Amino acid sequence: MLKQALLNLIADKNLTVTVEEVDQFIANLPDFDSEIRSHLTVELWDGVSPVGNLSADELKARPDFPKAPNAKAFFIKVDGQPLYFQYHTVMGLDPIMEENYLAEAEKIIQQYVEPRIIEQATKLFLEQFGNRTQANTVNQQQLDMMAALTDIAIKLGVL
Repeated sequence: MLKQALLNLIADKNLTVTVEEVDQFIANLPDFDSEIRSHLTVELWDGVSPVGNLSADELKARPDFPKAPNAKAFFIKVDGQPLYFQYHTVMGLDPIMEENYLAEAEKIIQQYVEPRIIEQATKLFLEQFGNRTQANTVNQQQLDMMAALTDIAIKLGVL
């Protein structure tokens, strides 16, 4: 996903960057994944505390709240602040259970982390390669050619 995002950026910004440079850039990136995840926690809901402005009883009375006796719910928090509250599986309406809540939380966390990695990597990529537009490259190539022609002219005694 990150590589494709960078290739799209290259095309959108008309940058002169090779695929090999993109691969090397990605290989040398800081560990954004761990940094972002270090701010996240997953906690099982105790089943009695209010969630937002809903009491536990109001929440459990909702028609989409699982009725299974062992159904659970969990929070994903960023720096201690609730980001998600989930009481059914990501891909359906199966209840969250103690056995599956971490796997379900990981699906949500991955959706949260990936765009943030792309955002941070894009900033670094533009810092490193943003000035390599085709216009800048052509101008530099013209300057290099003029310098080479000047050197030849001096060697030939024309200048």
